[in-house]
Amino acid sequence: MSARRVNTPVLLQMEAVECGAASLGIICSYFGSYLPLEQLRTICGVSRDGTSAKNIVVAARTLGMKAQGFKKTAQQALALPFPFIVFWESNHFLVVEGATENKVFLNDPALGKIWVTPEEFAGSYSGVVLQLEPAEGFKKQGAPFNVTQKIWELLSGSKRTLYFLLFAGLLALAPALVIPSITRIFIDFVLIQNNTFWLVPIMVSLGAAILINAALMMIQQTVIRRLNTKLSVLLAYRLLVKIFHLPMSFYQQRSKAEISSRVEFANLVAESLTGSLLSTVVSLLSSLFFLGVMFVYSVKLALICLVIAAVTMRLFYWLGLRRNAVYNRFVKDSSSLSGVSYTGLQAIESIKSSARENEFFRKWAGFHARYLISSQQTRLHTTVSRALPGLLSLVNLGLILLIGGYEVMKGDLSVGLLLTFTVLFQQFFVPVQRVADSSSELSMLGSYFRSLYDILHYPDKENTRQLTPSVVAEQLSGAISLQALSFGYNQMAPPIINDISLQIPRGQSFAFIGLSGSGKSTLAKLITGLYEPWKGSVQFDGKDLEQLPKALRTASIGMVDQEIELFAGTVKDVLTFWDESIAMEHIIHACRLAEIHDVISKRPGGYFSQLHEGGRNFSGGERQRMEIARALIKKPRILVLDEATSALDPETEFRICQNIKGLGITLVIIAHRLSTIRDCDQIIVLNRGVIEHRGTHEVLLRDSPLYQQFLKETE
Repeated sequence: MSARRVNTPVLLQMEAVECGAASLGIICSYFGSYLPLEQLRTICGVSRDGTSAKNIVVAARTLGMKAQGFKKTAQQALALPFPFIVFWESNHFLVVEGATENKVFLNDPALGKIWVTPEEFAGSYSGVVLQLEPAEGFKKQGAPFNVTQKIWELLSGSKRTLYFLLFAGLLALAPALVIPSITRIFIDFVLIQNNTFWLVPIMVSLGAAILINAALMMIQQTVIRRLNTKLSVLLAYRLLVKIFHLPMSFYQQRSKAEISSRVEFANLVAESLTGSLLSTVVSLLSSLFFLGVMFVYSVKLALICLVIAAVTMRLFYWLGLRRNAVYNRFVKDSSSLSGVSYTGLQAIESIKSSARENEFFRKWAGFHARYLISSQQTRLHTTVSRALPGLLSLVNLGLILLIGGYEVMKGDLSVGLLLTFTVLFQQFFVPVQRVADSSSELSMLGSYFRSLYDILHYPDKENTRQLTPSVVAEQLSGAISLQALSFGYNQMAPPIINDISLQIPRGQSFAFIGLSGSGKSTLAKLITGLYEPWKGSVQFDGKDLEQLPKALRTASIGMVDQEIELFAGTVKDVLTFWDESIAMEHIIHACRLAEIHDVISKRPGGYFSQLHEGGRNFSGGERQRMEIARALIKKPRILVLDEATSALDPETEFRICQNIKGLGITLVIIAHRLSTIRDCDQIIVLNRGVIEHRGTHEVLLRDSPLYQQFLKETE
């Protein structure tokens, strides 16, 4: 096999389900079309289950590429023109960019650029290869992710501060220049000529230089600390505002723990910008300054230093190209480990009750092993980056002493001048070494920026940037209209909700039932606006949901689903989401309706007692009632209950339902218990995303075989 390889750009997936979209993005980028990952996810139809080879081929054709899929052996696949996509270990897509006799070079969206032996390739290759190449409709567009541009955008609001820091850094060069001059005077005039007249001026100048340098450093660090705080707050605020305005599809395909870890990246980015980046810029400027001074003293020695510095920077550029993928992988593996650890702690009761500790540990150990491997690779690159400048500095110093000593013996250079040049070299090369030390952190900075902008570049759902909706004096009446509604989680698969039309008059109670996977919970989220329909519309009082102001929607629609989310804090704060404007009597009234007031009142502190994270110090039924009370506090005109009473006993459930119906609001119920749905005005039977039957309990019991089957299975 002859050596053949192409160089494709690295594009790391943010979640495991994105490997197919990321692989397509790698091929597109190689041919000059740089598309954001969120766009690739959409055109590849990435869902909660990932995507398929067929979807990737269809997506590539929509981008104007000639795309074909083949079933080939490993040997046949490696004979194809590079690059191409392969199905890997029956659960992953990656790009093959070349092969030699002993190595197969891969660009893995999960790991970056790696290589395997031909035997390992044959063992992991799953027999499917996708060959993509530009066709007539293919357009070169976009550009690679530009970290420098993003940094400048972030710092653009602090230009005056940056200019001050640069000025202070350059001003600090003046006292630094005094030291080499003092060294030359001390050697040539005091030691060699035994002239004590210069002792007092030397001591005064040295002390003044030290004091001025210390003062400048103190001012510089104070300004840097304030800038760090400003950038950290600004970036974290932008990130949180963006997170709260993203569509639910974003959260379905990313773990909560990984999203939260990216908020921490905001602080790391701020620290890197105000620490490593600013010091790197100042260091480069100071190096140029001292290099100029060195040329004044000795052109020959200065040229040697310049060559060594150029070699150093070239080596670090070469190392940086190989280091970026390693650091990107480290950031991803770190987030993934945090995610699986968080998930395990959240589900610890289920894990222990089912005796699955060993299985979870094996899963966690796999993520931890990947994290350790990428961490060790990161440390290796960091160690090399930090050791190399010191080695080259010693080589340079040796050459200076060797050649400079020869110049002294010839009489072309004084001893004081040689020692002065040595001091200047240290002041020239220390900033170069500082740049080298910062290169690892700056590479990590690029990885952090990519993770942050995976969120910041995601299309908004909301048409407002306000975190807190304005107060509205009116509410919707409660009438709901579903017009030819269709929706799914994968654009390339059949819809889960298919052409549903339904009128729900205000003040009535409608129940949706059906077997698992029939689309009940999905329909509930469409009604509340959490999902956007593919086709059709959800209307309230004759107006499309998307046309209504957000404040009006949130004030009029309440929802309680089967996932109970209670944060740590006082019961009052949990119920009101820290809204101090809600009167205590409203809170108590809502809790009475949800049959939870007596439980709260009996606790020490009552509504000001502490609730543990997730509501662990309350029972499952009590947590559900608190969720219902939280939804009722804002007095909604429409309430959607998605299995919201599944943990309650029938008597308590009946009382709560009667209390809510007494409010005269529109009630949408999704439940499996007959006692919950039998008294509803209408019961809608869903089957595979369509309305199979509708009517009262008595009518459906007589006319609907599917309803009869449902009742038998839920008894």
